[in-house]
Amino acid sequence: MRTNMLLLLAVLALAAPAAAQEIDAQATVAPRSLGDHFSVGAGLEVDLVGLAYGVRPEVLFRPVADGGAHIRLAVGALAGPELWFMPVALGYRHLWSKGRKIRPHLGGGVELQTFWFGGGSPVSRAAFYAETGFEFEVFKGGWVGLQYGPDFAPFSHFGFGFVARTTFRYDL
Repeated sequence: MRTNMLLLLAVLALAAPAAAQEIDAQATVAPRSLGDHFSVGAGLEVDLVGLAYGVRPEVLFRPVADGGAHIRLAVGALAGPELWFMPVALGYRHLWSKGRKIRPHLGGGVELQTFWFGGGSPVSRAAFYAETGFEFEVFKGGWVGLQYGPDFAPFSHFGFGFVARTTFRYDL
């Protein structure tokens, strides 16, 4: 029994330096920067219900640096012949086909929609939105895409909406 114990200790003593070198080699891999988790973008948007045109900048956060899941924050400013429209959205977007030149996506979330009609006071409502689309890689980290999707406001000011947008997104 003592011989077996001494043999085991000898094997562990010989193997420990090699294991420590392997752990050190794995630890020297460059850590990911915070920028690996973020993308910024902007879209030219048309709201087809109410007819308003404008821009909608967005910030996307990837909890896993190489993952397809994104948390989305976007604020828009749109104007039309009858109204001004400012949507503020918080949602989720998933991009598929990592490593490909064309990537489809699907997402959804909640949105605070504020409207100004003529000289009246603003009207705000909460809404749910969905989006789908695809993007093309135009250079490393730079993407151009098309998106469209409905929104639905079931609460205080009931209504439907539908948007179409062209986008540019850059992975930081």
